[in-house]
Amino acid sequence: FAYIFFALRVINRSTGMIYNEGLIGVEKLIEADRDAYQSSIAISLCFMNIVDNDAESVGKNLDDADVNLKQVQERFSAFEEIYRAAKRVEHPAFAVFKENYTELVRMTATLRERISAMDRDAAWRLYSGDYAKAFGLMRGAMDDLTNVMLDATAKDYDSSNAAYRQIVRTLVVIFCLVVAFSVFFALLLAASITRPV
Repeated sequence: FAYIFFALRVINRSTGMIYNEGLIGVEKLIEADRDAYQSSIAISLCFMNIVDNDAESVGKNLDDADVNLKQVQERFSAFEEIYRAAKRVEHPAFAVFKENYTELVRMTATLRERISAMDRDAAWRLYSGDYAKAFGLMRGAMDDLTNVMLDATAKDYDSSNAAYRQIVRTLVVIFCLVVAFSVFFALLLAASITRPV
């Protein structure tokens, strides 16, 4: 019975890790990725706004880009807290993310200046060049970390299933032993009752 208790604790721990790390952690990464795309899309919309000479929409889209870029950091930080709380091995993707996020913040400020000045060509060169490169590297880092979390979640799931199967096997053995002892004692009792004294 001590083994069953131990196995139930493994299942409980693994289930908690699947939820807290796998589900919540990956959710934060997916949200950060979505916010990064929304920030990039908001900047790209500015190019159409420049063509239309729509300064009001340019301002709104630039504000949206800034808000979404801040949310990337907030959500990634929430994921990082979950990752560190799980005491996972440091992954190089964290440094790649941080370096390229910092670059995106810097380049977004430069894009804001160029787009606000309606300097479409200079803004486009930056957006389609260095910005796109840093954006791709940052997203790649988030993808790498998503895969790390999915692999860890799969291991936790396998651990939970292995403990469950062992509990079932142990319970079957205990049940068989109880039935065997019951039959043995029933036969022994029946023999002692039916045997003349």
